Amino acid sequence: MASPIVECVPNFSEGRDRSIIDAIARSISGVAGVSLLDVDPGADTNRTVYTFIGAPGAVGAAALAAARTARSLIDKARHTGARGRHRHGGLHRAREAGRGGAGQ
Repeated sequence: MASPIVECVPNFSEGRDRSIIDAIARSISGVAGVSLLDVDPGADTNRTVYTFIGAPGAVGAAALAAARTARSLIDKARHTGARGRHRHGGLHRAREAGRGGAGQ
């Protein structure tokens, strides 16, 4: 039986600075067992979408590596783009609920 393959398609809030875009791509492709299929930067929205596949554990490791790299390099306080900054509903509601905010 073949091993399962999963796909991950995250986007990060940087679509203009090639050094940051490439650093995130390297953090993904540097994980054994992961294939980075596409990197699609968007200057207008200032976001880049990455598409990669692999075994579930490897893809999870690559997603975390990418998030860590992005967090260390992207300054969200200075981010601009056509979509602007926005809150991702479920994630932020869960955080707020844990602090006695929304949802309690």
